[in-house]
Amino acid sequence: NVSPYINQPNHLYGWLGWLMFASLLVWAIYRFWNKDFKPERFSIKWLIFLFLLVPFTTFLFGFSFPAQFAAPIPGIPGESNTPVVLLFSAVPWMLAVGMVGPFYALLIALLQGMVRSAWFSHNLFTILETVSVAFLFLLIVNQRFRTRIYHFLRKPFFAACVVCVGLFFVTIISTLCTVQGSIAVRIDYFLTRGWWGFLARCLELLIAACVVELVKRFKPALWIKPKPLIPSLSEISIQWKFNRTTILVGIAFFLSVFMIDWLAAGYMASRLIENSLKSNAKIISQ
Repeated sequence: NVSPYINQPNHLYGWLGWLMFASLLVWAIYRFWNKDFKPERFSIKWLIFLFLLVPFTTFLFGFSFPAQFAAPIPGIPGESNTPVVLLFSAVPWMLAVGMVGPFYALLIALLQGMVRSAWFSHNLFTILETVSVAFLFLLIVNQRFRTRIYHFLRKPFFAACVVCVGLFFVTIISTLCTVQGSIAVRIDYFLTRGWWGFLARCLELLIAACVVELVKRFKPALWIKPKPLIPSLSEISIQWKFNRTTILVGIAFFLSVFMIDWLAAGYMASRLIENSLKSNAKIISQ
């Protein structure tokens, strides 16, 4: 049994990063909020049920990665981060997006982020991470563009796949602001240990999306009725179509270079450690 606690940023850059992240998130919610997000009907019973579902799905269904995946966080003595998979933790706020409306979905995501931060990650950035992925999910699911690709993105599973890409960049930002040391130390921590936590969160999102897909398919009356579709930006503007393609190619290129550099750095580090151990063994044997 672990007592709940949250490690506060212990350096100025951490607090500045958290405040900038929170401000940007609040601005994005204000900027991209749409009055069409409001559901036509509202059930207080479902709202209470989804709020009560948060501790149930957080504490009862999950598992930790093996001990070898735990790593001490640079700059925080005695603190190690073991990735935890909370299998159905994202289900309440994902269901809330289509059942009680995005506003309450963000509140449920805020509650889930606070619970996760206090009992599992002990990281203040976890709250912002949870709310940001919830907001990105509701934007994708509730968009009304009529192009085929947007039709697929309205499905929870495909929306969750896109959210995983956004979570990748969010995790990098939170790691850079949480870990102390040089930029090289912070990036090294994410490349060697931090990305296991990212994979755990992605698994949670995909599992929750599958659950929501089943609910939406077999109980469509519970889901918000879609609004009339509108032309997508690519249908209206050729420039936007070009920019979208450029952005997608740029993201794919960045991820490819990132993965290649990570694999190369890991290989070189293992070779250096192996050569060092061999040299030490020769010295000892002599």
